[in-house]
Amino acid sequence: MKLKTKFLSLYFILIFSLIVLTFSFYEFFAITIISDIEKRILSEDSVKVKSFLKMEYENLLSLTKDWAACTEAWLIMQDKNPSFSKNNITSETFINNKVNLIAYFDLNGNLKNGAEYDSTANKIKPVEINLWKNYIDYYISKKFEDKGLTGITFIEETPYFVSVFPVLKTDFTGPSQGYLIMSRAITEEKLNFIKDFLGLKAFRMVKSEKNKLKDAFTVEEDSEKYALKSLEKDVFGNPNIIINIERDKSIWKIVKNNFINLSISYFSVFLIFGIIFYRYINKLVIKRIGYIVEGLRGIKESKGESLKISGSDEISFLGQEINRYIENIEQNREFYEKIAEESEALIIIFDNMGEVIFANSKAYEVLKPEGEYFKNLWHLLKEIVEMNNWEKTYFKEFELRENLIVNGWILPVGIKQNYLIFVAHNVTSLIKERQKLLEMASKDALTSLYNRRFFEDNLKRVMDKQEEEVYSLIFMDLDDLKLVNDRFGHIAGDMLLKSFAEIIKRSIREGDIAARWGGDEFAIIVKGNIEVANKVAERIQRNIKSVQVNDAQTIIPSISIGIVEIEKDKDIETIVKKADALAYKAKIEKKS
Repeated sequence: MKLKTKFLSLYFILIFSLIVLTFSFYEFFAITIISDIEKRILSEDSVKVKSFLKMEYENLLSLTKDWAACTEAWLIMQDKNPSFSKNNITSETFINNKVNLIAYFDLNGNLKNGAEYDSTANKIKPVEINLWKNYIDYYISKKFEDKGLTGITFIEETPYFVSVFPVLKTDFTGPSQGYLIMSRAITEEKLNFIKDFLGLKAFRMVKSEKNKLKDAFTVEEDSEKYALKSLEKDVFGNPNIIINIERDKSIWKIVKNNFINLSISYFSVFLIFGIIFYRYINKLVIKRIGYIVEGLRGIKESKGESLKISGSDEISFLGQEINRYIENIEQNREFYEKIAEESEALIIIFDNMGEVIFANSKAYEVLKPEGEYFKNLWHLLKEIVEMNNWEKTYFKEFELRENLIVNGWILPVGIKQNYLIFVAHNVTSLIKERQKLLEMASKDALTSLYNRRFFEDNLKRVMDKQEEEVYSLIFMDLDDLKLVNDRFGHIAGDMLLKSFAEIIKRSIREGDIAARWGGDEFAIIVKGNIEVANKVAERIQRNIKSVQVNDAQTIIPSISIGIVEIEKDKDIETIVKKADALAYKAKIEKKS
């Protein structure tokens, strides 16, 4: 069999095998894996959505609990507080607390006081008793006693968070005198926020119709997206809510488009290469290729600048192409520089002396280098890659300087790794947005101090480190809050809480963690022993000044403080109770 026949046979067998393998991989492997990955991402999104909603209605329950256990609420149930609505049921109250219903019912489910708020018209309106009484009746029938009821419900086509809590004394003791119900609409803005935060195509909550969704969890798909529907229980415990989230087939689209382009390019290049290579197969190919090899060795050893080759056949063409390649290296370099210039990435190439061989315009735009900036950057990159044994190194959320955070690669290249390529993307705005969202989830909405859940997590971590470092706990009770709430209303009480929170922020040190424990209670984790904690507490006392609670009245807040050392062998509840007891003792001693 002739050589050209063998070559052609081998060539067609090879290209046929590659076609079969490529499409087999595409059909039986890539599609399945990509589909599983995107469905898994969608399932994780569903878990995040449910966690977000749970945090929201727990927040509303906490607010309902605070409003239910106050002196004014106790008096409402006894018809002894005629000024309650004037002092508390105002547009500002609804707006500040982001609620649309505050309604007090007696033990028989009759409305005692309260109102609804129409945010569209910025208007307070009477309570629709027949609508909200169902929730009170359900609460009474289930005998929740002193526990709260919270969840999601639908009113017409709009979803709401709803919470019910018994009206108790200010120290949360019974018996109950009635019930408080509060609600918060799940607005389109809230739904869009969740959608954008998770990068979803769509996010909806709809009321389930009977037999509308047979399974509690279903995933559907079409050519553009995946859709996950999950059936959830409402505030009455009935599976009446469908959470619907959709996500684009983003990974699939990228793979599909790239696969088509890659396939066309792949087979086109392979076919052209095969045709060109076939032309080399002739009776003189070995000899003339050897001649070319010798010529290339001469160029490599600087004994020539190009191949000396003549003729017009295939081998001559190969030699001419090699010469053209050598001559056009500079042109190729300019071509790649053009690509780099158009890139949104920061691209910088350093030689082994730290000199910049190339830096694209995006690098200059973002870094704004002055003086020895590039030289200092090279030293930093070299130190990082040396610690990684001169391997390609990825860095994530690396702060190059203030207000500049990047993700990217450091690539050592060259025979002796005498070049460093720095490729990075500016992710500063994305990181700041993420930090903002995390801060919203970990801080108290009224005072901007950390919330109780975040504080307890940090307290646990501190207890785990007690063998290495000493920490103390300051527990404070704002003595005047109930008095202010009773005399001037909850708005004035909120002003007092915010003012005291600002005093705490100014008084603690960097590294101390301050939180609103709940109601009128605050807590601080102090790094140091009780003596250090006493100094922090004294600084708070010195910084307390008069607070304007309304247009005509100011007060000087009074606080009771308890300080304990955080012991590793105690649990969180024991430590907090000990500090709370000391604060209570201080309050009693002031009154005596």
